[in-house]
Amino acid sequence: MDYLKQENLGEGTFGVVAKAIKRATNEVVAIKKIRQRASKSGMELPTLREIMLLQELQHENVIALHEVYVHNGSLNLVFEFCATDLEHVIQDKKMILDAARIKACMLGTLRGLAYCHASWVLHRDMKPGNLLLGPDGTVKLADFGLARVFGSPDRKY
Repeated sequence: MDYLKQENLGEGTFGVVAKAIKRATNEVVAIKKIRQRASKSGMELPTLREIMLLQELQHENVIALHEVYVHNGSLNLVFEFCATDLEHVIQDKKMILDAARIKACMLGTLRGLAYCHASWVLHRDMKPGNLLLGPDGTVKLADFGLARVFGSPDRKY
């Protein structure tokens, strides 16, 4: 395997997210191991949708999907690593969010959303837990499982 697993970062209905190091480059990444339910049609639709959209969306305020692979029958999504999300920052009583930090978070969120909308994608699950913070504090939109493509430039309304 190309990755050395470090620690689990979180768990949800989707599966488990772990911090890992890519052996070839020593890059720190996050690996989302998808919990597959028994399905006749194969891969779950939200998982497929997230993969397809994130392969297309490339922006500094949208989480980067580096790789998708199968290991021991489980689907794994390799993302850029973000240490925390906005929900944890809000709940941390020791951390004070000053006006400049709040403005920076809002600007990053709005830039990411503007890019998605310009790419004809609606996120549909905006919440603090889905706004990750990169190592330099950049806000990254994440979790595109509920996202939808809503049109195209050629579509007549």
